[in-house]
Amino acid sequence: MSVDEILEESGTGKGQFYHYFKAKEGLIEAVIDNFDSFMKSADCPIKHDIQSWKDLETFLKYFIQATKGFDQPRACPMGMIGTGLDDDQSGLRDKINDVLDYSKSALIKFFNQAKKNGEFNQVVNSEMLADFCQSMIQGGLVLAKIRKDVRPLENTVKHVLKYLKSLRA
Repeated sequence: MSVDEILEESGTGKGQFYHYFKAKEGLIEAVIDNFDSFMKSADCPIKHDIQSWKDLETFLKYFIQATKGFDQPRACPMGMIGTGLDDDQSGLRDKINDVLDYSKSALIKFFNQAKKNGEFNQVVNSEMLADFCQSMIQGGLVLAKIRKDVRPLENTVKHVLKYLKSLRA
């Protein structure tokens, strides 16, 4: 999306835009920073302090609830921004990775604790499993957006949970 398209869509003038942002990248950075702050705030409806299997299920099912809260399914804003970045936008890519790593670290922490408590198969690699969960959710969100139907995301979460249960000790 070009700056002109952003201005037209938002009803903002060029002077206003360039008063706050030097370029489109400045706006993207502000969006990422705002999303990051919200995710780490008490106002965020998704709980990143996963202490139990029920918390994990609630965490994963949150994406379904959030998607149903819109008039039509939407993909993850960080995923959508990240896939649209050019190779020379590594600073923005790093910021998006930081946001995604926040959720990933919550999953890793839970999986490691579950292994320590003997609730999880010891051969499980917590980091790889967290990547799997994130990848599946991101893919489910994208399919739901493309198809304008939340069912692909619901099926994804259902099968991720089924797979995780199969790894329990």
